[in-house]
Amino acid sequence: MTAENELPPAPWRLDRSSVKIADQRAMSLVYPTGYDYHPDQHFSKPWTLRTMHGKHQFVTSGAALWCLRGLLPSKQETTLGKLFNVIELLTSESYHENELEFIIESTSEAVSLVERDFPIALQTITTHLLHHIPEGFANFGPLYGRWLFPFERVNSWITRQALNKNKIEATIMETYAIYDWCVYMIMSGKVKQDGIDIGKLERLLLEDEKDDSCSTKEKTFSIDDNILREMSNVYDFCLVARMSKEGKELASCTRSYGNTTYGNTGRKINFSPFSNNRSSNSYVYTVDENSTDSLVDSIIFGSICKIFEHVWRGQTYTWVLLDIFDDVRYEDGFWSVLEHKTSQKPVMLKDVSAPQIVGRENDRLHYVRTCI
Repeated sequence: MTAENELPPAPWRLDRSSVKIADQRAMSLVYPTGYDYHPDQHFSKPWTLRTMHGKHQFVTSGAALWCLRGLLPSKQETTLGKLFNVIELLTSESYHENELEFIIESTSEAVSLVERDFPIALQTITTHLLHHIPEGFANFGPLYGRWLFPFERVNSWITRQALNKNKIEATIMETYAIYDWCVYMIMSGKVKQDGIDIGKLERLLLEDEKDDSCSTKEKTFSIDDNILREMSNVYDFCLVARMSKEGKELASCTRSYGNTTYGNTGRKINFSPFSNNRSSNSYVYTVDENSTDSLVDSIIFGSICKIFEHVWRGQTYTWVLLDIFDDVRYEDGFWSVLEHKTSQKPVMLKDVSAPQIVGRENDRLHYVRTCI
């Protein structure tokens, strides 16, 4: 075939340089606790996403689309985005009846676009079945309540208990009986766990309990007048001086236990995937509802600097002190900031978002998915 008759590059696949860029982006991602995988070369080494749950998280979290942005033609990239959104819709835990028609239409549109923009060789019977899955939601409920992944995992555990191949069923039942007895004895408290080798998670929790991050001298701290002034706007106090006098000494430091912070009320507060001593990595965002400017000016990105409780008139309020990032931008469907902290801002804990996935590129932090 002559050069004049050569086919153009396939618009649905990445060349070597694009795969390298996608891998670099995947390596730069910072995931919060609760994800089944770690930053790795997910595009050149697909085995890094070992479990189906991990693949699902990578797609529905926005991480996959962020890694691929700008590497495919806009038509294929838009189609992939619609397909990823549909996968998230189809695997939701619950739906409202009024949403079913929208889910059916969105699924049909996304799968039709996949058939248009990607070759048939990349599509399987599962791709076509997406058309029909939402049609059964009204009669059978969401996939979350009827898919077979839990049963498959149980079957995998059962097959590993067949230690005697001559008496497979008997050894499986004996193993299960011993396992069931151990769980009962431990949970009932009849067997002490002092001499039992604990797992990695339990060891981490015990180590965190030994680390008292708030010593006696640090149980109270002073709040800067500028911070108090911003807090007063939320409380709607008339006199900042009165708040400063009565509330400054009531702010108490909290102790950090792994991924959970406990205040002096003993109440669990899930605030961030990182504890206070690693707060530089706790990327969060919040929306300032008092702002009347554009969305770029009203959305706030930052990292948790301190979590404290402030008591006013007999009621305890939980606050988060954020280190605010500079130069907020919204480009190509993603928010990004400079990893440069310009100021601090107090925000009510209830206004802080869930932990975010971020990627580093060109000296900026990119939030792979920000739901406003």
